Amino acid sequence: MPNPHDKTHDARDDTARHGPTDARVVQAELLLVFSREAIRSVDHDAIHKYGIPGIVLMENASRCMGEEALDLLEHIEHPTVLICCGPGNNGGDGFALARQLHNQDIAVHILLTHPVQRYTGDALTNLRIAEAMALSMTILDEDDPHATLGQMPVADLIVDALLGTGLDRPIKGRIADVVVWINQQREMHGDDGRLTVLAADIPTGLDCDTGKPLGDTVIADVTVTFVGLKLGFCGLEAQPFLGDVCVCDIGSPVELLARYGNPHDPYNPHDPHDPHHPYDLENPDTPQPRPGDQAR
Repeated sequence: MPNPHDKTHDARDDTARHGPTDARVVQAELLLVFSREAIRSVDHDAIHKYGIPGIVLMENASRCMGEEALDLLEHIEHPTVLICCGPGNNGGDGFALARQLHNQDIAVHILLTHPVQRYTGDALTNLRIAEAMALSMTILDEDDPHATLGQMPVADLIVDALLGTGLDRPIKGRIADVVVWINQQREMHGDDGRLTVLAADIPTGLDCDTGKPLGDTVIADVTVTFVGLKLGFCGLEAQPFLGDVCVCDIGSPVELLARYGNPHDPYNPHDPHDPHHPYDLENPDTPQPRPGDQAR
C-alpha cells in the first residue's frame, strides 16, 4: 500500500484551539480515495459552483510539488530539474512548478511534448509565464524524439507532468517515447541516488481507477497526488509505479471532498479489487458509508 505523507490541513488542531468544528470540516482530516469521475466532479464543482479559478488550483498544486521537490533536492549542491510537460493541465502544473523552483534558484529545464499551439487554457497561461521568464525549454521533435531526448541535461530530479487521471487507454507516440526515456534514465542513474523521478498527481500510463499500467508507464520514486488518493493506488498492481505517495491539499472545498471521496483507513488497508472491499467498484461515485454514519 502507499505510505502517504499527508500534507493536508489537520482540522484537529482547530478543534483543540477553538472547540468543536463543523462535521464537514472534521471530515477533512480523513484520508480520502477518489475515482476518476469523482476527482473530475471535485474540480468541476470547485471551479463552477464555488468560483475558484482553475489556475488557482493549479498554482496550489505546483506549490505543493515545489515543497516536495525542494525536500528531495536539499542534499544536492546546485541541483538540476527536468520537467516533462504534456499538453493538458498536468503539463500546466509542470510549467507552474518550473516557475516555483526557478524562484528558489534551482536550475530548471522544461521539455514540451507538443508545439506551443497545442497548449490551451490555464496550461497555456503558465507556459506563457515561463516563456516571459526566459526559462530554459525544448520542444520535442515529433519526427525524431530520441534526438531531442538525447540532448536533455543530466538531471537530479525528473518531473513527470505528462498526463493525468483522465488517461484510460494506452499511450502512444511521442509521450510514450518520453515515458520510456524517463524509465531508462531512472534505471541508469536512480539506483545510486543520482536521480529521483517525481510524478505529478499520478504516474503517466497508470489507470486512475484500476491501478493497472496501460502499456508503458512511468516508474516514480515519489507521487505527489492532488486532493486525495486515487482509487487505483490501493491496488497491488500500482505499487511498483507509485513510490512514496504525498497527498496534496490544493484548496478544493472540504464539502466537495466529503461529498465525492471515500474514506481510506491506512491502518486497515484493503485491495480495492477484493470482493470484500468496502467500496462499490461497480459504482465508485456512489457515496459510501462513513464511520459514525447513522441510518436515516
